[in-house]
Amino acid sequence: MGLGGNVELTTIAGADIDSEGATELVAARRYGDWSTRIHALEADGTTKWTRIGPAYGVPWVSPVIGDVDGDGKEEVVCGTSWSSSQLYVLNGENGSDATGWENGKAVGSWFQRAAAVVYLGMSGTPCIVMTNGGGDVRAYTGAGTQSWSLGVSAYQIRATPLLVDIDGDGTMEAVVGCTGKAYVLNIDTTGVEVDSAFCRSVSGAVWSTPAVGDLDADGDLEVVLAGMDSVVYCWDYPGTIWSAGQEWPQVQHDAVRTGRYVEGVPP
Repeated sequence: MGLGGNVELTTIAGADIDSEGATELVAARRYGDWSTRIHALEADGTTKWTRIGPAYGVPWVSPVIGDVDGDGKEEVVCGTSWSSSQLYVLNGENGSDATGWENGKAVGSWFQRAAAVVYLGMSGTPCIVMTNGGGDVRAYTGAGTQSWSLGVSAYQIRATPLLVDIDGDGTMEAVVGCTGKAYVLNIDTTGVEVDSAFCRSVSGAVWSTPAVGDLDADGDLEVVLAGMDSVVYCWDYPGTIWSAGQEWPQVQHDAVRTGRYVEGVPP
């Protein structure tokens, strides 16, 4: 089905967003007035709903899906970048603003990659974790309240954060790549801090999301990161790949890139 516009730098997400038993697809596109449109398509390719975003809000943010407010229904988490950097949460069944997300949230400069949806234990429902061009990592509750924001770099962060337990201590860490470093952030119910012992240096800019897996079959985690210096880095960490803490271990959540988060279900 032709939607028109430009696909930009986004990935399609897929889930049963209306609880009718079939998978819908959600895509973001840019149009001639530089506005974003979020399209939800039925399984047969017909349009379920379309949401039009602000002018000069470029869709560099891939949509992701999850029940972020605990109402038993899927929401679509999406955003816009450039001169209008906003984070939106839309009701999956009709594309309207979810409660607490009316007109979106301003999230600082250059929101460029998909957010991650994870259970952090802060609000009883999953949280949304995102990065921006100001070097910040931020978390929002499903109700639209900002839980925390941490400036980790003076450079733009142009990648989705990974949310994994990389050190095997039973709590979540965020892994984000940025110019000169792969940052690891300790996260608990009270907030977030940089874990300098697990951060790793790189020699150039990083515009890609890290990947996590057990590459050498030794039972623990490796983190792989590609830099703009044409080098692929791999670091060994003590966490285990299928522990309960691997909530968002790769781009668009899982190996088939559905972009859908389900609490307690391994990717």
